[in-house]
Amino acid sequence: MILSKAYDEIMDRIVVNDDMRRRVLQNVEKEPANNVELQEDSAVWEGEEKRLRRMRRYRISRYLSGAACLALLITGVALIPQINRGQQEPTSGQEIVGVVNGMETVASAEELSQKVGVPVSDLKDLPFTVEYTEYTNGWGEFAQIDYEGVDADGDAQSLCYRKGTGEDDISGDYNVYEIEEAVDVTGTQVTLKGSADGYALAVWNEGGYAYAVSVTKKITKDEILQIVEEIVKK
Repeated sequence: MILSKAYDEIMDRIVVNDDMRRRVLQNVEKEPANNVELQEDSAVWEGEEKRLRRMRRYRISRYLSGAACLALLITGVALIPQINRGQQEPTSGQEIVGVVNGMETVASAEELSQKVGVPVSDLKDLPFTVEYTEYTNGWGEFAQIDYEGVDADGDAQSLCYRKGTGEDDISGDYNVYEIEEAVDVTGTQVTLKGSADGYALAVWNEGGYAYAVSVTKKITKDEILQIVEEIVKK
């Protein structure tokens, strides 16, 4: 599975020997004034973790054991330079372009299409104000575009659009939803998933491609169907 691949790539980089573990535990026992460096390391890792969360459907952190989480904290400073290798420091108005765990962030939908070999374009009519967009090459297996912003209620909202070859569900969302229904969108069979208070996921296959659209805050049936229709008609 793609998730297992991402997990293994992270864990293979983490090496914690007995001496390192002993020294870290001794430092943790010291008074807070002596823990500045550890706190700073944690802050650095949190910044990188924010980027990982944008690839939320992998949600690797949910599958890490308590021991692995401690190892990530201990080795944060050593690991971050590897994660950042090849990245450029962004200037004002510039997207970060780099590689995280083999998932490559690129600058545009056009470049993403070239990298993955799957035609994909930006979504224009979303039910919230987009403030940030990120384009990700998922190991050459799928194209992913993430949109983040604020909805009409002033709440944070984000949408993940994926497209890849084949017929498998590429959403990465394995939650069990209260509602799961099949609808016809201009001749294409689409499965919608959600609950009484809205929909969170749409998946379908068409023309040899697999598609998935998911949101962090549930939206109405009409809103998610409007997004799907825009994609289907392209």
